[in-house]
Parts: sequence; C-alpha cells; structure tokens
Amino acid sequence: MTAAVRREDGLVDDGKSASRADAEERLITALSGRPLLVLLENTTDVLQRVGKHGQHALRALVQNREDVLLVATSPSLDDSVSKQAAPFYGFFETVRLAELTVEGARQLLINVARLRGDDELSEFLTTDLATRRLKVVEVLAGGHPRVWMLLAGCMSVENIDELVPVFMKALDDLTPYYQDRMRELPPQQESLVFELCEHRLPLTVGELARRCDLQQNATSVQIKALVDKGHLDARPSAACRGSTS
Repeated sequence: MTAAVRREDGLVDDGKSASRADAEERLITALSGRPLLVLLENTTDVLQRVGKHGQHALRALVQNREDVLLVATSPSLDDSVSKQAAPFYGFFETVRLAELTVEGARQLLINVARLRGDDELSEFLTTDLATRRLKVVEVLAGGHPRVWMLLAGCMSVENIDELVPVFMKALDDLTPYYQDRMRELPPQQESLVFELCEHRLPLTVGELARRCDLQQNATSVQIKALVDKGHLDARPSAACRGSTS
C-alpha cells in the first residue's frame, strides 16, 4: 500500500511519508478509472509480513472496488487464508494445481517456449529425444508445476543434453528458500518431512510414526496439517493404505 505509483502526469509518488489511507487514495487517483490487475506471488509470505491490519486494508480495497482484481499464488495455504478468523478466510476462489504428467509438462514447456518466441525449442520438445530427457527430469521433479516452470526458465535446445545438470543447478538456487520453509515447521512436522525425504519411498502412517518415535494418532494429525499446507501428498493405495510421500 505504500509502494510508488506513477501519476497521470508522469510524476511518481513514492508514498514514503503517506499513511495507508493516503497511499490508497494516491493509488486510486493514479488509476484514473482504469482497471488494476494485481498479480501476487508467495501470497502467504506477503500476508504474514503486512500483518492483520494490512490484510484487512488489502481485503477492503479489493472487495470494495470493482476495478481492482487480485490474482494470487502460493506453494501452500497457511492460517492467513485457511483459518476462520483470518481476514482473507473464504475470500479467494482457490484452484489447486494437479501434478503434471510428462505429457502435461511437455505442453507447458512448449507453451512457454512459444511465448518467448523460441520456435526451435517448441518444435524440438515434440521429438522422441526430448521425451526421453523429460522422463529423466520427471523422476527428479515429479509433477510439481512450479518446478517445471523453473525448468522452463533455463531450458534451450543447446543445453538439452545437459538438462539434468541445468535442472539441478536451478534447484540448488532454491535451497535457501526451502530451508527457511523447513525451519518454519513445528518440530514434529519437520521430523516427519525429513524422514520421508530420507526414505525416498511412501510410508504408511504407522511406519512413519514408528520411525519418528511418535504416537500414530499424533502422526496422523501432523500429516493432515502437512498435506493441507501442500508439503506432503497422501496417496491411499491397495498395497499401502494411508501411504504418504
């Protein structure tokens, strides 16, 4: 709400000395009747930083004005949007992205290449060689859409033979971010995630509880919280009921 806005006359108000109400008024004035589309990444992090007062102000602005649209993304949903007492509870129309298959990932990469004007890459991605490379990456990346978007940003025809090293380097750049996310987890949840990462294969709730020296009912509660946050994926199967990965 205190970010700089460019006025109709071309001048910029930096908003440093403005109150929240003043900043909102300057923003609306700068719009001059035009619609405003706000694209917000890592939404839960942003909401935590602005606090309850900032969240109430942002919701009021978006809710009371038909010319302001907020499109927000987040790797997971926390209390700032899922708790009933939270200002943004029930506000968003939530769309959960399903995991991508290799074919779905290929189409995503083709679409990104076309948007960049890279016709050579978009054509190459339809070949059998590209399919083999993508299947190798799929073993490492799974179907997480954000991870495939990360790959899309560093992929080219020239580096296709080095696709796995390029992908691993891009993941390394994200390590500090995910380390911070892990540190934010309660101790029991952190222990469960680490154990699953070490095991590398799905585990039943009972097996996971035994490995982490936890009660099974407590483990079930923590797993549900991790699944709700998007950190884990629970996949019941005939061979492994209640398995978690």
